[in-house]
Amino acid sequence: MSSIVGYCRVSNREQSDNSSALEQQIARVREAGAEEVLIDVESGRSSREDDRTEFQRLMKLVEQQRLEKVIVTRLDRLSRSLPTLRRILDTFQESEVVLVALDNAVDMSTAAGKFHLNMLGALAEMESDHLSERIRHGHAHFRKQKKACHAPFGYVVEGFKLLVDRTKFICLIETQAEFSKADLSRWLIDTYISVQSLGGTIRKFNEVYGFPVFYSSSAFRRWIMSPILRGHLVYHPKSTNPEIHHNEHEPIMMESEHQDIKQIMEFNSKVGGFGYSRGRYALTGLVKCDCCSKGCVVANGAGGKYKYFLCARSRTKACECFKGVRMEVLEKAVIEASSFMLLSLKAHCALNFARRVWGTRWS
Repeated sequence: MSSIVGYCRVSNREQSDNSSALEQQIARVREAGAEEVLIDVESGRSSREDDRTEFQRLMKLVEQQRLEKVIVTRLDRLSRSLPTLRRILDTFQESEVVLVALDNAVDMSTAAGKFHLNMLGALAEMESDHLSERIRHGHAHFRKQKKACHAPFGYVVEGFKLLVDRTKFICLIETQAEFSKADLSRWLIDTYISVQSLGGTIRKFNEVYGFPVFYSSSAFRRWIMSPILRGHLVYHPKSTNPEIHHNEHEPIMMESEHQDIKQIMEFNSKVGGFGYSRGRYALTGLVKCDCCSKGCVVANGAGGKYKYFLCARSRTKACECFKGVRMEVLEKAVIEASSFMLLSLKAHCALNFARRVWGTRWS
């Protein structure tokens, strides 16, 4: 990779308006000294930085300090958003990579260029603050009018109001019985009160209806404990002090049922059910399923004689990878791989030391 790189970006719309737009950008950055040019052509439907492969490659090179200078025709070739542009410029400054924008009179190697960038940064910060204020005012107005936005499973939003979703959603092949999301919600509530287990209810649902609604016990717990199911409108549900407006729509769950569910969960947490804090193992939280890339949990085998890492989603039949890996086998493999990496690192350090002491003949 060359130390001086140019970056060019055009959209399909720009190309249709001016077929030589890309050629002009490439020619200008090369004349300014670019030894290599990275190019992105956007579809026009999205201008997100994550969708531009060459831009992502450029920023990685900047972060790794593998470049001396980056040349663009205009700053908006990097981003059209001022706040995003501010973050990009901060990355250039932290990495000590010079950015040159030909049409914006920006050259980070000069005092005037740095001043110009600071002014752009101040404008970006002000725009971000104004945007945050508008969003806060909009949310406050939204809450004041008691409007609903997101509907949990079992409900649908119509005219900013939460309505019970009674539209037929699924049909069982064997019995030809049809169920709505409201029907399935009632089934989940009744089954949990009967089974008294989050994971057990999810597994039973998957067995009966053949598809997963909730992929984890924690997601199911958040749903079944939501005030929305009891007819209350809630804002900031994850905060310690959520804003709740009571009796704003038709409930799926009665308050007495909520109290029963709450008591079941409190009891389970005391006797080792959901929420019980078990001992952690060395690789806990680090092992991922090869099928679905989700986390694995520790399970017992042979009557507790062996420990296995098993896909957490396979317990609810949301993942088809039911085979576990013995804990000692996995730990042994990790130790062997770590030992090899440590030996390689020691050899690398020894070689670097020899080069510094005896010169380049050790290369």
